[in-house]
Amino acid sequence: MSSDMKSYRCDRGFTLMELMIVLVIIGILMSGVFMLMSVVAKNADVSKTQSRIQKVQNAISGFYAAYGTYPPVELHGTTNPFGSINSDFEGEGEIDGSSLNAKACRMACRAQPVSFEYPYPQTVDSDVNMIFSAAGVMGANQTFNNAATIRDFSWSEVQMFKFGLVSFLLPRIETLGLPKENRSFSSEHPIDGFFRSAQWKHNNKTSQVTTGGSTTDLRKVLRSQRQMENREAAKWLPNLEGQIAGYGPTIFNINLASNDRMTDPDLDGVLRGRLSEADQQIDHHHPFRGPYSRGGGSATVLYCSTLKDAWHRDLYYYSAPPYQSYRLWSAGPDGNTFPPWIPLDSLSTSDRRQVAEWIKDDIVGFDQQ
Repeated sequence: MSSDMKSYRCDRGFTLMELMIVLVIIGILMSGVFMLMSVVAKNADVSKTQSRIQKVQNAISGFYAAYGTYPPVELHGTTNPFGSINSDFEGEGEIDGSSLNAKACRMACRAQPVSFEYPYPQTVDSDVNMIFSAAGVMGANQTFNNAATIRDFSWSEVQMFKFGLVSFLLPRIETLGLPKENRSFSSEHPIDGFFRSAQWKHNNKTSQVTTGGSTTDLRKVLRSQRQMENREAAKWLPNLEGQIAGYGPTIFNINLASNDRMTDPDLDGVLRGRLSEADQQIDHHHPFRGPYSRGGGSATVLYCSTLKDAWHRDLYYYSAPPYQSYRLWSAGPDGNTFPPWIPLDSLSTSDRRQVAEWIKDDIVGFDQQ
């Protein structure tokens, strides 16, 4: 063989076919790596959600040990997904559930909400007015400046307090704040009218102060409630360290705040949709939910303390009277779920198949007694 031929064979590059084969092999390897990373990330999210549900279950068990029932969360909406469901949020209108509808099913599952939503100190009103001006929102203390005289107490009529699951696990007075001994309500607290409202008194049986009762009497009953709540909640509150999304207070030197974002498309997306493009840069960890407009003089937002899964969606809770069992769950990666109180065999074949697809990735915890 001539030296010219040897030189040619040594110097020639890859053919186009060889390059294509190499690129295909690299593509297959990269695809496998990405799939593996996706599976690892999904498993990590599932594990994080399972761990959070377990911790919340521990807290719920503590509540049961103290009071003999699981948290008796009242209905805040319809449990029937096959009808028109009124949205909580100002201007969103009705959700059509005349046929199987994923959002209607999710909202029916939230009839007993997880979140605790409530007014904030008066000093926060100015921040709310500035941040959410594009959404036509005013601070809660301004919107409900007549709170003491509002006689309706249902959430469907007055969106002042939402007493979901978290409101039974956090000490309410400690969370909202109360003036120190012999001090009056000030800008560092919500207006005292909230604690005189029918909605507050309906959900806090020990806080029975008349509309015209003195501030001294009000502070006295609130201090009594705080002592009782703190005594019991101290037993289970360590389970909630680092678990509360939105407004996560520090109570008994326990930092309850999590790093979860307020980005649930059903519950947090409406507010962000009303903001200007510039305002949408607001940190996803803000503590607000809304806008709400029922019962007040204008639309407002409330502080929100809630529990989310690894996909930043609120957990679900269900417990029927007499509250001796419960179900706590996440809708899983796909975000869809179905009311567990509706038998699947009552659905049509096609709807049953769809629902089975929705719930196959749900992550569920039941009562532990």
